[in-house]
Amino acid sequence: MKNFYPVEIDARSVSVANGAAAPDVVQIGNNFPAGILISELWVTIEGTLALTETAPGTVADVSSLVKSIQFRTDKHGDIIEPLDGLSLKRVLNVLNHTAVPATQVTTGTGNKTFRITYKIPFGFFNDQIRPADSFVDLAKALPLLRVSLGDPTSLVSGGTYTNRSYTATVRCAVVAADPAGDGGNFPGLMPLFSKKVFDLTSTGNQLPFELTFGDRIVKAYIIQQLRDGVEVADILSGKIAVQINNRDMAVLPVDVNQLRDAMQQRFEMESMPTGLTPLDFNQSGKLTDQLNLIQQTTGSAKMLADVTLGGGTTRQLNVITIGFRQIPDVAKRDVAAAA
Repeated sequence: MKNFYPVEIDARSVSVANGAAAPDVVQIGNNFPAGILISELWVTIEGTLALTETAPGTVADVSSLVKSIQFRTDKHGDIIEPLDGLSLKRVLNVLNHTAVPATQVTTGTGNKTFRITYKIPFGFFNDQIRPADSFVDLAKALPLLRVSLGDPTSLVSGGTYTNRSYTATVRCAVVAADPAGDGGNFPGLMPLFSKKVFDLTSTGNQLPFELTFGDRIVKAYIIQQLRDGVEVADILSGKIAVQINNRDMAVLPVDVNQLRDAMQQRFEMESMPTGLTPLDFNQSGKLTDQLNLIQQTTGSAKMLADVTLGGGTTRQLNVITIGFRQIPDVAKRDVAAAA
């Protein structure tokens, strides 16, 4: 594998007038080079929010404008299942060991620029596996990026405005690798980013939350705590565990704050975002030591957690899975033809 290089794929622009609904889904899929391997996907949302203000509203993080990002191909299916901008931002905080670069808007009359760039890795280079094992192979597949944006109140809500509108551009690029001359190192797995949302209605100790079972190798679970859509740190109040087939095979009960502190050091982060709790199965760096559920056809995976609801109207746990699936046969490269 050689010649890693960035490739700009396409850029699409949208405009949303004052009082208008959210724009149609932005789709990018026509300009991906055929036959490449993708090691990273770059998605940037940038633009200008125009405000004419009488009384100031409340500014939200620019990631709140991004209602979902989805990446799939016609042969692989979903590689990134629809993830909202904040959840994806938190995933990348962990995977990339740093904050996601962003330019935030401010209140006040005028034109306010905003920008956020998601650098999404498909090859996990800190693992002791060949990074190419989880690259996205476009030998036979046609990719599609879908980005859903909100209306202007996603950036500034409330207040009094005679104009609150925006124009935005969605940019897509990839880091590609030429597969020529490396016929023995084509992907055997595909990356997977997915999310399950659990609405919380009761306080309790070691409450069970059913996770997706089978068909995947789990590199990490990343848990977000949300109250009325805002990240908080006091819903998970005690211990957390993961059981496979009702046995503590994955994570024995451990104090959630201790776990957060340990994972902050594991991922070399200066600080752990509020309420974020990674569960990492890659301590050894070996694929074989990660949580392998591919061959599991019956049974269950559960997260057990101590929950305190606190105030607010809605309380949620988002459990985001980072992992791998086996590549469908229809997406596999003809190695003999490519050598």
